[in-house]
Amino acid sequence: MTRGSATATTAGLNGTILTDFGTGTAGAPPAKTLKARTDNGILYISGLTAGKPWSIYGISGLLLRQGTAAGPEITVTLPAQGMYVVVSGEEAVKVVY
Repeated sequence: MTRGSATATTAGLNGTILTDFGTGTAGAPPAKTLKARTDNGILYISGLTAGKPWSIYGISGLLLRQGTAAGPEITVTLPAQGMYVVVSGEEAVKVVY
């Protein structure tokens, strides 16, 4: 294995976060594929793996919905405005509506 340095830049609503993974024999962590966004009370989730479970939690940790992905994308009607956490596999995404 070769040694090297990896840097990732994430742009968000509140600015840009720069993360340096340092040097070493291990590469950068795998890219996140799970994405979630809201539009008019609908939660759009993409990056799912067919046959794998997904869950939506309220910010208090209360499980709101769960299921098994039939394909890479799903839509869910949200019960109210608030902050939600979408979980699939080892990935989690926070979304505000």
